Amino acid sequence: MIFFRVINVLKPGSVAKIKRPFTKDACSENLENAISAIKSFGIPDDKMFTAEDITEGQGIPNVINCFLAIGRKVNRVSFEYTFLTQSYM
Repeated sequence: MIFFRVINVLKPGSVAKIKRPFTKDACSENLENAISAIKSFGIPDDKMFTAEDITEGQGIPNVINCFLAIGRKVNRVSFEYTFLTQSYM
């Protein structure tokens, strides 16, 4: 859930609706929406992860690499993210 909130903070409305309850199908759809939003940030395909990387737990390094790429992108565009740290501390 926090993952989707962070995506929406970085690009408001990116994950317009988070499907609940968190069934396997709803989770896959939520992840696909988040992946589409991440791609729209300009993250290259070689830094992306798939929904299966998370749901099957086999591609966690891919997820981490994607988060690092998002962090680098946010840092380069001098995104104002102080409200993220304030609300979660």
